[in-house]
Amino acid sequence: MKARDWFVVGVRLLGVWFLGQAALFALAHFDFELGWNVHPNVANPSAYLLHAIGHLLIALLFLVGSSFLGRLFYGPESEVDHRKFIDEDHGGLSEPDDQITDDDSEEEKRPRGIKY
Repeated sequence: MKARDWFVVGVRLLGVWFLGQAALFALAHFDFELGWNVHPNVANPSAYLLHAIGHLLIALLFLVGSSFLGRLFYGPESEVDHRKFIDEDHGGLSEPDDQITDDDSEEEKRPRGIKY
């Protein structure tokens, strides 16, 4: 797997974590609303509902938009098929087509782009 793939997996895992946090905040809100949990230091139990909605939106962004975030940070996926460079007859990578062979003239054997 490439770094981009690991990034997308990590974003999705964070999305699952935010989804769990949203569920915990929603449960805390309903505990206070139903009177099952009465804590004297809680001024507004509806704040738990606001946090639940916020965490749910972030979770949906991470779960649904993980591929978009991967393209945003790592660019589009490469369309190069790396398998075409494998030469199975020789058990390794094949040489590029533009590589100069031994039967070329001395002038053509010099590295391209360097002037002598």
